[in-house]
This record gives sequence, structure tokens and C-alpha cells, in this order.
Amino acid sequence: MAGGDELLISVGGAFFAHLTGYVTTQPVAPIYGLSSQDGTATEYRKRANNELVATEPSAGSHDSDDYLLIQLMRDATSGSVILNAQGFWQSGTAAAAYYVANVMLPALASQTKAWYVYKWTDGNANQAPDLGEFTLVDSGT
Repeated sequence: MAGGDELLISVGGAFFAHLTGYVTTQPVAPIYGLSSQDGTATEYRKRANNELVATEPSAGSHDSDDYLLIQLMRDATSGSVILNAQGFWQSGTAAAAYYVANVMLPALASQTKAWYVYKWTDGNANQAPDLGEFTLVDSGT
């Protein structure tokens, strides 16, 4: 971890990104991803109350449809500020990175929440994110 004067960026879920794994297993991330109890779906849940925010079946193709999570948090131990962008699947993680770069950063002053969950659905069948293909599911502090 870095100190409080640096921004750490983690792209991807806990399985691939070690930093995301850390903020997921420690009580740092306000939203965390996990497999459903029966193992048939992937979920995003609020850490504060374990409320389900989004769920997607594990089976099937996810090349043009996924949920994505973008969250900003601070690790109390190190003071590090962490920006995490991830999807349930690779396509959602690519969509999350696209959304941060092309929607959120250009309008940074209007981003007032600590976390956002979006649904991405490929509207033009190019299997890549484009503007206008995102729907806000939930957000919070």
C-alpha cells in the first residue's frame, strides 16, 4: 500500500487483482463481489448491511452484457486512496475502465458518490462498450 498522498488504481476483481482482493477481504471496499451461496451466480453486495446490489448468472456468455462496479475508498491502515473499476466478467471490467475514462473523468466534479454500479448492455453488437449503453443500478457513499 502507499500513503495517503497517492492514488492506487485497481482494475479487475479480487480473483485477478491483488489490491482488489485486499480491499474485498479487509473491511475497506463499500461494495464487494462474491459467488452466490449456491455457486450459480456472481453478486455485488453492500458491506454495511450485506444488501444485494446486482447479480448475474455464472452460466452463459457475458461478452455483451455485464454489471460493473466503480468505487473509491480509503484504507484506514495505510491511508491509501484506492480507485477500483471491475466487472463480473472480463467484458464488464473493460466496460468499467471505458466508463471511468470516457464518462466519469471528463465530468469528475459531478461524481459525488463513493461507489456506482452500472448495467452495461452492448447495443450495437460490437462486443465493446460505447456511450449510451450504461444504466445506473445503484450508488452510494
